[in-house]
Amino acid sequence: MHLYSFFLSNNAFENVSEHDDGSLGLLLQEIMLKTLEPYKCISITMDPIYSEIFDTQWFEKFSTAVSYITIHVEENEDLLSPNDETRRSLMLAKKDSCQLYIILIANGIEAARLLRFGERYIA
Repeated sequence: MHLYSFFLSNNAFENVSEHDDGSLGLLLQEIMLKTLEPYKCISITMDPIYSEIFDTQWFEKFSTAVSYITIHVEENEDLLSPNDETRRSLMLAKKDSCQLYIILIANGIEAARLLRFGERYIA
């Protein structure tokens, strides 16, 4: 498993579609090209702010080589104690031995809480 950490300030994006020139999506694709093993899964956890990065075309670029577990979290979800659907999806990612976890959550506090949850219950 590979772990890459990228931290953006909480106010870096008011709306990704207005400020993103596609470079974040391109960065994620480059990481995937350099690290992917064929026929493994990738877990993508995102909030509504970052969900626009992942359109159908983005997924189709790698769909023949990998499978995806996409987890959409709400902006107000407590990720130290995620809802049942989020928790089941995270457990599925662990069970399937996903090789790459992409976490794009604008709220840095909730992102940290999700990582703490993962350390306690998934690692």
